[in-house]
Amino acid sequence: MTTTTDTRTNRSEPTFKPSRFCWDTLDREAAQQLWTELVDWVGWLRIRYELPSEIPGCWYRHSRMVEELTALMTAHRAAYDIANTADGDIEYWAGMAAWHTQYLRPFLAHLNDFGVQGCTTRDCTAQPRDVHTFHDIADWVDRDVQARKPRSATTPATISPARMAELVRESHAEPVDLTDPDSGYRHNDALWLLDAKRKVFVAQIEPVDDSSPDQPN
Repeated sequence: MTTTTDTRTNRSEPTFKPSRFCWDTLDREAAQQLWTELVDWVGWLRIRYELPSEIPGCWYRHSRMVEELTALMTAHRAAYDIANTADGDIEYWAGMAAWHTQYLRPFLAHLNDFGVQGCTTRDCTAQPRDVHTFHDIADWVDRDVQARKPRSATTPATISPARMAELVRESHAEPVDLTDPDSGYRHNDALWLLDAKRKVFVAQIEPVDDSSPDQPN
């Protein structure tokens, strides 16, 4: 791993700061969150793009497929994120088209199967097909999560914007200031602020006031 040296303390600090999509560094809570997001997204991908056999029901058992699909999902999130798109007749964002040409199609080509070999100009073999996922997926995910280290008390928790919106709708979270979108949210007695670069809400470690009015200064 590449490191940089802090000349003031003579300590080497790693320059790599893994994101929440880096499976090798996830703790239990982060892995559970990413598994939930990935399982939902892959299910949508297989149905929307008619890939029930190209992406097999046991995809989660294969570590390479998990990594490939995680990268594909992350690129899709970035391409379709509201922060990266523009509405209107003049300005537009090509990221959505680029996701198909630069990410999805190479991914499918790598699988060597587009699923349309039987189609002709007169006939189309496309028809509704059942999408099967192996019945033990929940147990498989649980074993993966339990095998990981628990979250350190110093590791800040994160919540995706979609999940935060759900918590607000369920009255489990509330905005700090409705007039200030940057003020964050209150959830589980913590302040959550949006990390614009990572595009997740991060729990803030707030200072604890140890002073007591009953004790003399």
